[in-house]
Amino acid sequence: MSPIAKWRLVTRLLGLPKIHVLLALAAFAIGFAVPASAQQKDTTDPQIAQQPEAIGKTSDEGFNKGDAAAIAAVFIQDAVLLLADGPVYGNQL
Repeated sequence: MSPIAKWRLVTRLLGLPKIHVLLALAAFAIGFAVPASAQQKDTTDPQIAQQPEAIGKTSDEGFNKGDAAAIAAVFIQDAVLLLADGPVYGNQL
């Protein structure tokens, strides 16, 4: 069935003029577009966004120097690090 035949069938089944169907479809499309455009973007505080990068940098520097204490300082007391040898709890490496 061609798209034109489908269009005629829909308008005939609904008993509406074609313009009403077009207006309904346009309103439906606008209804989805407006909330998507109203969403805020980049609302994260830049200082908060930099914290994971700083933690990763500290951990990398400790790893490159072979300093286990520097790596352990990144983890909090109740952290769990899963290694191949088994889990490590807290900041005790």
